[in-house]
Amino acid sequence: MCFFVNNHFRTLVDGDISGSQDPEQAVKPNLTQARGMLAVLSSWHTPVYFTRLWTIYEQTAAFSMGVPVTFVMTPSATDSFQRYVLTDRSAWEDVQACVGKIDSAGARANDPEEEKRLRSALQEQGGFDSVNAQLSNAFLAWLEKTGQEMLLRENATELVLPDDICITVHDDFVSV
Repeated sequence: MCFFVNNHFRTLVDGDISGSQDPEQAVKPNLTQARGMLAVLSSWHTPVYFTRLWTIYEQTAAFSMGVPVTFVMTPSATDSFQRYVLTDRSAWEDVQACVGKIDSAGARANDPEEEKRLRSALQEQGGFDSVNAQLSNAFLAWLEKTGQEMLLRENATELVLPDDICITVHDDFVSV
């Protein structure tokens, strides 16, 4: 999103801050036209994406507008997640712990003035705890779905999910 909407390179190099004076105006008009938002993550356990105020703001704006957010990971992050999920049957507790570390209050922006505006905008969207819960819930739901799909593809035998839900994959059916 920010690649097309709010050119941070132009802001840093040329000093042109016109696109970032009002976070809502920088993001929401384009989200209104979009059918969805794609969040590209470099890691499943420590995504830089969740340490940047702009990406957090963009995602919460999408949530508030009902724009679907789809997560994708780089191939190396996907491989890491798949190895972890397929080899460690208690992986979901660790996955939940990683997702629970999302800290929008600790996120940063390159420009101190932008950071103030973004923090204020996030406070207006319910505050940092609410933002953390939104991000964590969406990311965890996506990781769970992705993990289940990986298990089905690999024809693994069992995955224990949160709340003691157990899915067993057999050759020709799945039992819950």
